Amino acid sequence: MLEQYYRLNEVVGVSILLKPDGSLVIDACQIVIKKNELSFEQKLTNVASLAALAKKLPAKIPVSLNLTGAGIITKQLEQAEEITESNFSLVLPNARWEDYYIQQIHSGTQLFVSLIRKEKADQWLEQFKANELNLLMLSLDGLPILHIAAQLNLYDHDFEINGHHIKRNEKQEWIAYKKQPITPLTFALKVGNEPLPQELVLPYAAAFQLAMNDRLQAAAVQSSPLDQPLAVTIENRKVKAQGTVVLLCFFVLLLVNFFVFNAKNSANIQLSGKIGALAQATTGRDTLEKRIAEMEAEIRGLGIEQPLVRKSVLIDQLASLLPESIKLTDMAVNPTDDAAGRINKTIVFSNHLIKISGTSAQIIPVNEWMARIKTHAWVKEVQMLNYSYNHEKNTGVFTIAISF
Repeated sequence: MLEQYYRLNEVVGVSILLKPDGSLVIDACQIVIKKNELSFEQKLTNVASLAALAKKLPAKIPVSLNLTGAGIITKQLEQAEEITESNFSLVLPNARWEDYYIQQIHSGTQLFVSLIRKEKADQWLEQFKANELNLLMLSLDGLPILHIAAQLNLYDHDFEINGHHIKRNEKQEWIAYKKQPITPLTFALKVGNEPLPQELVLPYAAAFQLAMNDRLQAAAVQSSPLDQPLAVTIENRKVKAQGTVVLLCFFVLLLVNFFVFNAKNSANIQLSGKIGALAQATTGRDTLEKRIAEMEAEIRGLGIEQPLVRKSVLIDQLASLLPESIKLTDMAVNPTDDAAGRINKTIVFSNHLIKISGTSAQIIPVNEWMARIKTHAWVKEVQMLNYSYNHEKNTGVFTIAISF
């Protein structure tokens, strides 16, 4: 997904034609790739010098250089393996491998090998550096055209572009390549619908293979001082793209956190309001319960049952169980508590209590009546307070207390 951001989307291709008399021709073009669409930003032909070129280009823009003409050798080998130091004599007998920069590329069964002396190439690398041109790739002769030939309006198998004569087979594979004097074209050369002078074909090819270096095998010299700067540039773009993604993810995370926090804060505010209302209601309830308890205490203090008990029903039930030998002399429901009244200096009632006094010649009927009273579910306790014999009345006197 991020590969499109690793690519060098804006590059310059420069072609330098080295003539036998020592003069040179500098042509250049600047291309831009946006959303998989390629366009030409600048087309520069016959530039006076590298210094003049540097003034026309954006600072630090990646540059791909193509050298062609005098001092560059290109050879074609049939069904050859990659050229290494061990088989270098196939290209240049009696030459030293370490003295040359080598470019090699296959097309079908053919291997095309181009060479330039290191001392000569290094002079150009130094000149580009001196003019603060960000050179990242070096290619030789017309071999970079291999990658862009299909984009050109070339329909013959045999064609010539700016002094580079190329033959192709039916599969569009190159079967022959040679350099020859430049001749004018008899038609308008185009890349798609874009007119392109033949002298800008090599600059365009050089720029294209630099921009697409991750997708094709560039026709460029191997093991040159430019390998590391190119690798560093690509790596820096990767780091930048990945850093941008990380920052974007971090920003999205912050944004999500903001909305989540905002939502939770709103919920907390609503909850705080509910808790406040609940606390106020609870306080009001506590106050009300306290007031009710005080009122119940006042009611109990007045001897009023809460809830109300129909005392007449209780008395009727007690009377229905009374033995005939017992005579009642007094009955009090919730009688006053004289002892507690003296302490509190107010009238105090003994709630849930029935106090009965009467006479019985014997205590047995009284005990029997108390046993009968205990059979009622509403009775909690029956207690004999006293029983004594009154000689004047010739009968027994008793007092019982019934808790309910």
